Amino acid sequence: MTPTYEYLHFIERLENTTFGKKNNRPILLEDVSEFIDFYFHASKDEKSTITSLIQGKIGLTLISYSGEMSAMAIDTNEERWLEKALMLHIIEGFKFDYRENIRRLVFINHAANRIGVELFPLAKNLFNFASNDVEKRLLEFFDRPQELNSLNIYGMQEVKVKNKTKFKPTT
Repeated sequence: MTPTYEYLHFIERLENTTFGKKNNRPILLEDVSEFIDFYFHASKDEKSTITSLIQGKIGLTLISYSGEMSAMAIDTNEERWLEKALMLHIIEGFKFDYRENIRRLVFINHAANRIGVELFPLAKNLFNFASNDVEKRLLEFFDRPQELNSLNIYGMQEVKVKNKTKFKPTT
C-alpha cells in the first residue's frame, strides 16, 4: 500500500459493485483488505469522510465481504481475517440494516470457533475504532445466546469448494 492510497476511488468502485452476484464483483478480497489496512492508519478526517460515504447499498456490499474474510480465516487459520471482517462492520456502522450485520457476524463467529479464536476479546480491541452505537450493537451480538449465533439458525452451512471454504444455504 502506498501513502497516497485512493480510498475515494475504492468507495466509488464499491458503489458500482453488486453484493449478491460474484460475477459482478470487480473488487477482490485483496482490494477490501487493502482498504481496511488504510482505514487502520487513516486520519480522523479521512475516517470521517469514509464513514459518511458508506451508506445504503454501499454498506451492504462492504459487509458482504466479511463472509469471504471469515472463510479465508478458516482456510488460512489466520486471526487477521477475523479482525478485518469485524472492521468492515465497524466502518459500515450498522447503518443499512443491523440484521444484515448480525447475519454476517455469525459467519465471523463460526470462523473464530473453527480456528480456536476468542472473538469477543478481538472485537473489544477494535472498539476504539467504533462509535458508541456500533460498540453497543457488537456487545448485543456477544450477549446473545450462542445457539442464536450459529450458521444453522440462518439456514447456512460451511462447505468446501475446490479446497476453499464457502458459506452456502443448507439444502
